[in-house]
Amino acid sequence: MSETSKLSLSQFGITRREALSGLFAGSLATGLSLAGHSVRAQDRVAATTKKSDGNLPLTPALAQARATLDALKKVKDYTATFFKDELVGKTRVVQQMSLKLRETPLSVYLRFQKDLDGREVIFVDGKNDGKLLVHGSGIESIVGTLKLAPDHKKIMEENRYPFNMIGLSSLMKTLVGQWERELPSTDLEVKLFPNAKIADQECKVFQSTRAKKTGEGQFHVTRLYVDKTSSLPVRVEQLDFPAKAGDQPAVLEQYTYLDLKTNVGLTDADFDVKNKAYKF
Repeated sequence: MSETSKLSLSQFGITRREALSGLFAGSLATGLSLAGHSVRAQDRVAATTKKSDGNLPLTPALAQARATLDALKKVKDYTATFFKDELVGKTRVVQQMSLKLRETPLSVYLRFQKDLDGREVIFVDGKNDGKLLVHGSGIESIVGTLKLAPDHKKIMEENRYPFNMIGLSSLMKTLVGQWERELPSTDLEVKLFPNAKIADQECKVFQSTRAKKTGEGQFHVTRLYVDKTSSLPVRVEQLDFPAKAGDQPAVLEQYTYLDLKTNVGLTDADFDVKNKAYKF
């Protein structure tokens, strides 16, 4: 069976929201501007695998997700520009950050950009009582450096998941787990877009679509973007079920890693508040 279809993802242009005062108070987000990093995925689509083929619809997508997770085992550390678009409660949180991450022990440095330029976060598993070290930008900086648990209320006001779930490995483990739970489902439509692009980065996209919400499937659409050269993930996004027929599905969560550089040799100094390049 063959099928021709299109996945048209227009360039993101989210309305600018008024920033709420206070550190981690609701959505301190501006519109996500990828500065030309528009998404283009407009290609011939591989048809959904037929039950008679002996494979369940999700089999090829799950195989790719597992292969991508395996590829990440060779990555000890990386830097990237990290874009996050989440619906947290009823608030949309859109943020852009410069990221440094070391896998073992999990070590993270974030410097926020755009409206939150200057906010910095450091987290090192097993240090600082297991807490994040955070300081804000502008008027937020008056409160100094805060120590917050990864799932502290203020953290969860801006995030759908605890902070220590950040990063590509956690992202892919979560997706693999989701697709493993959904694997027995036969009501999924699964497509491959083999020639997608985010900015100038060539990737392939696996997309699963579920018509109705069920116990094992909480997302209407799931997309995994994989770099063609490295087999590393570029983006994972989850869309909600439309409120009514004809409505566009809302983005529940979207995580994009651009300018990814792996195994760059990050050291303890990259995750230390005493680093002279930081403003703690």
